[in-house]
Amino acid sequence: MCVAGNKQVEVRRLQSDNDCNPFCLNEREDQALVTFLQNDAKKLHEQMVTKTHVVADGKKILAYVSVTCTEISLKNEEGKAVKKVTKLAPVLKELEYRVRCLPGVRLARLASDKNHRGKNYRYGDKLIKLVTRLAHDISEECGCRFILLDAVKDKINYYKEHGFELINTDANLAKNYPTMFLDLENK
Repeated sequence: MCVAGNKQVEVRRLQSDNDCNPFCLNEREDQALVTFLQNDAKKLHEQMVTKTHVVADGKKILAYVSVTCTEISLKNEEGKAVKKVTKLAPVLKELEYRVRCLPGVRLARLASDKNHRGKNYRYGDKLIKLVTRLAHDISEECGCRFILLDAVKDKINYYKEHGFELINTDANLAKNYPTMFLDLENK
């Protein structure tokens, strides 16, 4: 339990009795986040494809994050070593002959209901901390080096505030949802 916005809310895994329908975003935001929560989250959670964690007030969802496993490939389609122009370059160079990919956790979706945002709530911050803690827990038992996400461009600075960095390649920066990462080694 935590207190936010004068409310006592719970941060936990999605449950079968959660009410996903009243969740809504602003018109300019990606409505696929609402569709995922309302139509797919419970089924994919049960099938162990993604795990969804929520900030809930009883059964009502105020915010959610969806998490899955991922990897960063160290080789391109031709089998040549990938050279990324980021602080990852030394790690990639050091490992390129020993492993083909680096394991991580993907923050697949993150959203807060439009009526539960702002400084009084900070539910997104709480969920990012949860994902970071989960990734650290996984790294204690098996390989997990990064948290990756594909950011909506107007949210890039928000993720930077949490330590995420853009993969600084022309191809990535040109994408509608550029990939960002958080290296767990120093967190």
